[in-house]
Amino acid sequence: MTQQDVADYLGCQREVYRRYEKGSRTIPVDFLIRLADLYKVSVDYILDHEIK
Repeated sequence: MTQQDVADYLGCQREVYRRYEKGSRTIPVDFLIRLADLYKVSVDYILDHEIK
């Protein structure tokens, strides 16, 4: 999928989605959940954050 495909799925502009991917903008929780549904993975998997 292209950034534009995912942005269209989320209902945002491609540039906004690019900033989510880059980490320069915080992704809203509802978008995070929708991405998890799109890719059929858990939100934890997308966040890939481990306690140190």
